[in-house]
Amino acid sequence: METEQLEQNLDMAIFSQLLEMDHEEDRLTSSIAFYTFIERANNTIDDMEHALLNRDIRQLISSAECLQNAALELGLYRVQESCQNIRRANTTIKEDAEVSNVRREADPIHAEDEIGRLRNSVACARSTIDYFYNYVA
Repeated sequence: METEQLEQNLDMAIFSQLLEMDHEEDRLTSSIAFYTFIERANNTIDDMEHALLNRDIRQLISSAECLQNAALELGLYRVQESCQNIRRANTTIKEDAEVSNVRREADPIHAEDEIGRLRNSVACARSTIDYFYNYVA
């Protein structure tokens, strides 16, 4: 995996800032942040699937928003985009970007597809992080 592939999954400016928090001898601080996020993301995706099965669209949107914010902080923009797509698919957005109305019925097929894309984005992020900490750091 080359730098280009890292850039496909990570915002390199944010990633570099996170690496600056580490001690030069180890990458413990940043690796804990990323691997904790990956674990949390997988659990959240499971919760989102459960919310979709129960037609709990508010919970689905809330989970997507929380995960999106965490991904933004770590520079995992593909995960962030996937979460944003889930939120958009299940809400009506006003021009001022405030959620005005949660749809009563989600399109289950579309929502399942978006959750699948989110799971794939998290897996790609995990693969990228694994590569960096095992071979580059």
